[in-house]
Amino acid sequence: MSRTLKRWLLASLLVAAAFPFMASATTDAQPDPDPSVAVAIRLWQSIEDPATLAISVRPEGGQWNDLGTVPLELTRRTDSRRYRYGDIALAGIELRVWQSADRERHFISARRETGLWADLETVPVPLPGVNLSRTYRYGNLVVAFPTPAPDRALLVATGGEHSCALLASGAVTCWGDNADGQTDVPPGEYRSLSAGERHTCALTWSAEVVCWGGNFSGQTDVPSGRYRSVSAGFAHTCAVGRTGRAVCWGANGNGQGDAPRGSYLSLSAGNAHTCGLLTSGAAECWGDNARGQADAPSGAFRTVRAGNEHTCGLRDSGRLVCWGDTHWRDAPAGPYRSLGAGDGFTCTLDSSGDVRCRGSLVENLSGNYRSLSVVGGSHACAVDESGGVTCWANPVDSSAAEAPAGTYLAVSAGHLHTCALGQSGDLSCWGADVSATTQAPNGAYRSISSGPWHSCVLGGTGSAACWGEDVGGGTEPPSDRYRSISVGFGHTCAVDASNRLACWGLDQFGQSSPPSGRYRSVSAGDAHTCAIGAAYDLACWGGNWHGQLDAPSGRYRSVSAGGGFACALGESRDIACWGDNAYGKTDPPEGSYESLSAGWRHACAVTTTGEVACWGQNNHGQTDAPSGTYRSVSAGGFHTCALRDTGEVVCWGHLPHAKTRPPAEIQ
Repeated sequence: MSRTLKRWLLASLLVAAAFPFMASATTDAQPDPDPSVAVAIRLWQSIEDPATLAISVRPEGGQWNDLGTVPLELTRRTDSRRYRYGDIALAGIELRVWQSADRERHFISARRETGLWADLETVPVPLPGVNLSRTYRYGNLVVAFPTPAPDRALLVATGGEHSCALLASGAVTCWGDNADGQTDVPPGEYRSLSAGERHTCALTWSAEVVCWGGNFSGQTDVPSGRYRSVSAGFAHTCAVGRTGRAVCWGANGNGQGDAPRGSYLSLSAGNAHTCGLLTSGAAECWGDNARGQADAPSGAFRTVRAGNEHTCGLRDSGRLVCWGDTHWRDAPAGPYRSLGAGDGFTCTLDSSGDVRCRGSLVENLSGNYRSLSVVGGSHACAVDESGGVTCWANPVDSSAAEAPAGTYLAVSAGHLHTCALGQSGDLSCWGADVSATTQAPNGAYRSISSGPWHSCVLGGTGSAACWGEDVGGGTEPPSDRYRSISVGFGHTCAVDASNRLACWGLDQFGQSSPPSGRYRSVSAGDAHTCAIGAAYDLACWGGNWHGQLDAPSGRYRSVSAGGGFACALGESRDIACWGDNAYGKTDPPEGSYESLSAGWRHACAVTTTGEVACWGQNNHGQTDAPSGTYRSVSAGGFHTCALRDTGEVVCWGHLPHAKTRPPAEIQ
C-alpha cells in the first residue's frame, strides 16, 4: 500500500461522521467534486455454513490482507427476529452487519467510532463473487469519504501531564510534561493513539503497538504480535489482538492486567481497572473494584471508558450509563456521541458537537467538536471539525497563587495554600482552606513555614504554634524555645535555643529522628529532613529511596529539602542538588545565588543580583518566574511565591499549563 493511500485511509476513517458520503454495491468509487478517498469493505459468507461470516477492509487500491480478514459474530436479533446483526471495529470505523433469517440477504451500516449509525444508511450488499475453492461467496461495498485539510489533527489523546495528537499524515505530535520521555515520539506513521499517566502508545500501519515514556511497571514493554487497537492506562497497557483477544502488560497489582477470555472490539485501561467491549456488545471489566467500577451492568454498549474509580458507557441509543463512584450515577442520560472518563470527572460529546464536563474538571465547550479525550484527573482535549485541537484544565486551586495586596516580611508556599508575615508580624494566609490551613492564629510572629497540609510560626519568644491537618502529630510542637522552624509533608523540625534539633509528626521513615549534634538550620521535606551542621556540613535522614540522603561533602550556607530531593547553597554561592531527578529538579542552573527553596517537584533560587531562577516540573507554570528583583523565594507544591524588594508578594503557578497548549499549527 502506498504511503499516500495509508494517509488517506487514516484521515477518512476518523472524520467521516461530519460529512455526507456515498455508498455503492460496486468496487468503483462514486464521483465527488471534493477531494475524497474510497474505502472498500468485503463481506464473506461460507457456502457450506451460511451463518459463518467474515469481513475485510482496505483503502481503494490497497491490499485486502492489509488488515486481515476478521470473523463476524452476529449475536443480536431484531425484535421481529427477522434479522440477526453484530458490530465490529476496524481501523477507526465501526461496521454493523445484518443477515436475514434465511441467510440470503445482507446489509451494512458504517460510522466512525464516535459517529452515528445514521451516517451511512443501511445498504444492501449482494454477494455475487465466489473464491477459487468455492468455499466462500463474497461481495464488496465502497464508501467514499472527503479528506481533511493537510496534516490537521484527526484525534487527540490526553495523559497525566501530557497530550498527543494523531495527524492526517500519520505523524504523532505531543506536548506537555516530558520527564519520562512520554512526548518523545518514535519516528513512523501511525493509525491510532492512546496516552497514559506517563507513557504513550500508538498503533502502526503494520498493526504493531509502539509505546514510549515511563516504564516503571513495564507498561511500555509491548508483547510481540499484531493488534487492532491499544489503550494506555495509569501504569498498564492493554490491546486487542488480531483475533480479538485482550492482551495486557505493565502493573497488575489489582488484576487490571488479567483480561478474561473473549473476543473484544475495544479496550479501555483506567487507573487500576480495565474494561472491554465484547463483540456481543456486552461490557466486561476487571481489576480494582473498590467502588464497583468493575461491576459492569448487563446489556449492549457501543462505547466503554474506564476512569479512576468509575466507568461509563454509551448504549447504542447514545444513553449514558455509569457505574462505580456513586457521584456519576446521576449524570444526564444523553443521548451522546462519545465520552471520556477521568479521575474525578466525566466529559461527554453530544450530537450537536457540544462538550460537557462534570466533576473535578468543569468545562462546557459549545461548538463543532467531533471527538474528545479524557485520561487521569488533570485535563481534557477535543478535536473540532476543522481538525483543530482545544485543551483545558481547571486550575489547581489558583487562589493559592493570588497574593493579597500589601507589604510583607516573609512568605511561605504550601501545596494548596500560602502564608505570609505582615510588617507588624501578623499573619495572612490564602488558598484552599483544607483542614483550616488558612485559619492562622492571631498575634505577632517572626518566622513562618508552610508545608502541604499544615503551617507553623515562631513567636517573639521562640515558642512555636502550628495549625492545619494534624498528620501524625505534625501540628503538636513540644514546649520549647526555637531559633528556626521548617514544615514538611507530615512532620516538623526546628532548631532550638541551644542549636539542637527537635522534630515531631510522622516518623515512619525516620524523618523525625534527627542525629545528635548542633546545627545552624534545618529543612523538612516529604519523607526526609536535611540540616546544616555547626561546621557548615550537610546531614540528612529519613527515607532514601531516591538517594535524597546522599548529601555531598563540603561547606554550605543553607539547605532546602523538597519532594524526594534536596538542594544546598554552597560556600561559593553555587547550588548542589541530589536525590530524585524527575523533571530535572536536581539540575540547577549555573550562577551565583543568595538563597534557595525546594518545592514538591521544582526548586527556585534568588541570584546575587536579585533575580529568581526556577527549574524542575512546570506543569502549572510554577517555574515561570516574573522578571524583577526579589529578597526571597518559596517553592510550594504547584506554585511559587517570592518577596520583592518593596515587600510585595508575587506568586505564579497553579494554572493549566503546557499540557493544555497544543502546537500552534493544530490549535
